[in-house]
Amino acid sequence: MADDPQPITAAATSHPRVLLVVDDESLDRFGVIAKYMVVGLADSAVRVTVLARTRNPPAALELGPCDAIHDPPSRWWARNRVPAQLRELAGEARIDIVHCLSTDLAEWATRRPELARFPLAAHISDVVDLGRWQLIGSVRPRIWALPATPTLFRGVLDAHRVPVRRVKLVRLGVLGQKGTPVFAEEGYTPSAVAVTRLDSHCGLDCVLRAMRGVLDDGRETVLFVIGKGPAERRLRRVVRELQLQGSVIFVGTLSQWLPAMLGCDMMLVPAPPTRWSCLVLHAMAAGRVILATRENQEDYLLHDQTACLFQAGSAEDLQRQWERLLAEPHTARQLAANAQQFVKTHNSLSVMVEALIELYGEMMAK
Repeated sequence: MADDPQPITAAATSHPRVLLVVDDESLDRFGVIAKYMVVGLADSAVRVTVLARTRNPPAALELGPCDAIHDPPSRWWARNRVPAQLRELAGEARIDIVHCLSTDLAEWATRRPELARFPLAAHISDVVDLGRWQLIGSVRPRIWALPATPTLFRGVLDAHRVPVRRVKLVRLGVLGQKGTPVFAEEGYTPSAVAVTRLDSHCGLDCVLRAMRGVLDDGRETVLFVIGKGPAERRLRRVVRELQLQGSVIFVGTLSQWLPAMLGCDMMLVPAPPTRWSCLVLHAMAAGRVILATRENQEDYLLHDQTACLFQAGSAEDLQRQWERLLAEPHTARQLAANAQQFVKTHNSLSVMVEALIELYGEMMAK
């Protein structure tokens, strides 16, 4: 795989020992990026131990070549109870750095006396992380913020919780995927996929109204909806009312959604997400066209450059942008190629791993 991270030698230390703290919520959002991170660090001579505060044991999480400690929910009720392996690891100073996938986990780590003497780094992947960072950024002297985008980087600096030297931009990296070029087959009905929880804020009402307009204007398209939720029954009723039964397919939840996405031309983000997830980056890396709301948290979604953006809640604007892509397949293909190149340049696995290795060197040098 051409985009696999290459071993990188840290300047300040050749073998940093990192405790990577994860939980179910962060793994749901990071997806396979967490595994890519572990594999890339291991290939770069970083010794990683994963502390999994998860329901399933670490072996079931498939996080790659690392030691693992499980801290299941059954232990969480006891404030001072932590796994014996963690106490042993910390007590014998076999940790150099504590690395948390979210500010929630960083907040937990700051309360653990076993981890108090180690420098700590926390990923800030969205505005929720940023808000929580403002509560913990000044809790301990050796804490680093890892914003995932330039906008979040500026947000951390504006919070004035840590010196600029302890804020490092770490773009999250994904693996490039090969799929059928979008809008490439003659006589093929273009398709879109939306991956979302089906609730009152998912934005699919707007999407269905826009789709009805697209079809009424003589365009052909199919929408696959991946996800479940309390609004599913109502949304199915809307589909029937708009007579979209032959064009909208509810798939349910999929453990492996990537193959389904590779089979579609467009990924549709119907509403501003409440939390960041890796879905859009994977779609960009796979060369899919992104049709998303202008109100998003992703710096990498640039209108008419890497994505096609519409006003959230406006079925008319969405219909207009959707029809433009269907009418101008060359424009759609160019957007997809631009997005793929953006990810290759800014959000590759090697870019992410190199930034982390550089960070660890800086943390060890302080």
